[in-house]
Amino acid sequence: MKGKSTSASTFLQSYVLSLFDSLLCSWRNPPNFQSERQKKVIQDNLNLIRLSEKVQKMEEDVRRLDDELNMMGRDDAQKALDESRIRRDEEQEKRARCEGRRQGLNEQKRALKKKLNEK
Repeated sequence: MKGKSTSASTFLQSYVLSLFDSLLCSWRNPPNFQSERQKKVIQDNLNLIRLSEKVQKMEEDVRRLDDELNMMGRDDAQKALDESRIRRDEEQEKRARCEGRRQGLNEQKRALKKKLNEK
């Protein structure tokens, strides 16, 4: 994989150097149709490289913003989940208190029945 990267880098360097050589030749030689066309091609290629870099940067910005947006939704969902868990815990505590009261009342009821039966 590293060999491919190096060869691509070497190719890109040689391509850019050939573009600059062509540009220099067109400036040294008297302007004619061919050299003007080469100059235009070189300028177009340089503009294409700049625009490609801008597009790549914008795509990275879009990915970053999408990630932030996804995190916002995830944060809201996590907050709702936490609130639901808190409410569940509160309801479980209320239920436990009610169960305790009911057991206490049942014991009082048994004790009172026992007293009535004794008399």
